[in-house]
Amino acid sequence: MITKILLTIGVIMGLVMYLRRRSSTRAVNRTTSSAARHPVEPIIPRGILYIFIALMLISSAVIFYYNWEKSYRIITVRVINTQSGHVDEYQVRRGEVDGRKFETINGKVVILADVERMEIDVASP
Repeated sequence: MITKILLTIGVIMGLVMYLRRRSSTRAVNRTTSSAARHPVEPIIPRGILYIFIALMLISSAVIFYYNWEKSYRIITVRVINTQSGHVDEYQVRRGEVDGRKFETINGKVVILADVERMEIDVASP
């Protein structure tokens, strides 16, 4: 969640800096002759902007990798029939669990009935 906020703030800051620079160069072009122009100092040096962009890209890549790794982790899912007490265990990738439906690592799709309960054991290898 914090990364979404930081990304939004970063985009807004970049847009504001771009618009300020663009408007200041237009004002300089109107008021001064070409011989008397002085270079406009940027509000934030380019090096800092490049470092900020690099950090944003690296943090996005790290978050993407952790989410991808987490969704491919294999967990144990127990399906318990509440009427008979019968228990079935399945090996499932974490990203394949979707509400009352999941797909096992063997490709079997399991949809739970209303009388069945699902337990997820995340600590299993």
